[in-house]
Amino acid sequence: MSRRTWRQINGKMVEITPQASLPEELRFDGDFVSPVDGSIIRNKRELHEHNRRNNVVQTTDGHNEDWEQRKKERVGFYNSKAQKEERIEAVKESLYKLGVG
Repeated sequence: MSRRTWRQINGKMVEITPQASLPEELRFDGDFVSPVDGSIIRNKRELHEHNRRNNVVQTTDGHNEDWEQRKKERVGFYNSKAQKEERIEAVKESLYKLGVG
């Protein structure tokens, strides 16, 4: 039998499961079948072992607010009119040097 934990929230006693009390990035949402090797992953430890065994990483690894900011800067850089004209000229020059354009 598992241990039950209760916490008072807004004057009411609420049962807190161990999973719910973890920070969001540490929660594990349940069993799933690996698309890599077909094994069943039941918890974070098994997921970590699976990733090491198959030399894979989660798509969310390394994803944070800094990454989002840099993405916005890259999109802005490549979508600016001056940069677009510069790239067009560079492509024209390359094609001319190759004798295609």
